Amino acid sequence: KHINVDISFRQEQCLVWADPDRISQVVVNLIDNAVKFCTPGGQLGLSLRESGSKVYVSVSNTGDTIPPEELPLVFDRFHKIDKSRSLNRDGWGLGLYIVKTIICSHGEDISVTSRDGKTEFTFTLTEVNSL
Repeated sequence: KHINVDISFRQEQCLVWADPDRISQVVVNLIDNAVKFCTPGGQLGLSLRESGSKVYVSVSNTGDTIPPEELPLVFDRFHKIDKSRSLNRDGWGLGLYIVKTIICSHGEDISVTSRDGKTEFTFTLTEVNSL
């Protein structure tokens, strides 16, 4: 797809309270979806920023905008946004449901925005030094 990747992480190490295997699963799923739905020659973004006691991890991609009425449903079990495109896609529509379940089991939040050809998923984690 010749995707351009933009990574924005801080230089210093960041310690958070999390199950590393489960958070790895979240990140892999979000990146996999971003690549799958990114337009050829498009942009994939990975970023991490801090605010207060939280770390915000974002995965974004350029491509089709998710319709506003679909945004509240993207984390629902078995939900697939574009039914016509989903016929040729592997999976059952469980990935984002599992992502949300993992993030919620950590007592954290995940959100999605999609406008002007860019979709971004952002989840939070609590920094160790804030507890």
